[in-house]
Amino acid sequence: MNFETIDELSAEQVAELLSIYNDLQNLLQIQFKFALIQDGVTTNLSLEALFQLKELTNASLLVSIYDLNGNLLLDFKLTGEMIGSDLVKETGNDIKQSTEVISKVVEVKKEKKKKPEKHAKPVHKTEKGGVLPKTAGNYLFGALIGLVMMGIAFGLIRKARLTN
Repeated sequence: MNFETIDELSAEQVAELLSIYNDLQNLLQIQFKFALIQDGVTTNLSLEALFQLKELTNASLLVSIYDLNGNLLLDFKLTGEMIGSDLVKETGNDIKQSTEVISKVVEVKKEKKKKPEKHAKPVHKTEKGGVLPKTAGNYLFGALIGLVMMGIAFGLIRKARLTN
């Protein structure tokens, strides 16, 4: 769990790390490329050379991720302060916590999918949580009154024409 250099790992542990590395590349269909940047000079590193590095003093490790067609997807630099066993432990803890967060999200989604009571009136809210105003008007009633008034006007005009 705690290691500073690759020499502290057994052959089985190194083999397991390489297996995880290869499985990750195959699963995501990506390729990793590593380069050491020291004093402005970039030197490409193989995975074996990367494992042989003891520490990054006054240097940065450039990690580039490519798809299988050779297109650059992502690259980032790591400094010596960022790399170590603490990084592995923190990542492991983050993964453990992410399962708890995912289970909470699933529970919340299940609660939202439950049907509300028949007599409960749904409350419509804005994105920020404010209650929407009641904007429904009496448009149908107004249209019917207008139609009746047009009918009365038509009748009056017809009656006026017939009397002349």
